[in-house]
Amino acid sequence: MSKRRALKLEVGDTTSALIEFENGATGTLATTRRKIIRDRQEVMSFMRAFVEAIHFFKTNREASIRVMQKFMAGLPIEIVSPLYNETKNRLPALPMPMKEALQSVLDRENDPKARALQPADIADLSFLQEIEKGGFLTQLYKSSGR
Repeated sequence: MSKRRALKLEVGDTTSALIEFENGATGTLATTRRKIIRDRQEVMSFMRAFVEAIHFFKTNREASIRVMQKFMAGLPIEIVSPLYNETKNRLPALPMPMKEALQSVLDRENDPKARALQPADIADLSFLQEIEKGGFLTQLYKSSGR
């Protein structure tokens, strides 16, 4: 029996926001700097798994639709299929947030300290950059032939 480890993502003190990617998809993924410092390898493993899950979604239509149906109260395929197509087209293989979208979130904050922050102050892109530079993404999509 394999041991499973779960990574608990904690929302940081600064902000929790919808993050827009270059193609318009949005989502939230956050942890604390403390968690990154304490468990960097665990956070990297989570991010690699997250990118791999996106790959699975984009390259396994039927299985992804079944999962969507399960979590959408069994909606019929006629409804879920167009949702899958839309999401697949908008979801980037590497979910790199746009600096402009991060800045927009900060600009909407009421707290002047939050508004004074820069995107680099709240987003550590090093994990996604390392995934990209290390060739993981290229290998992932090459292995699936897509």
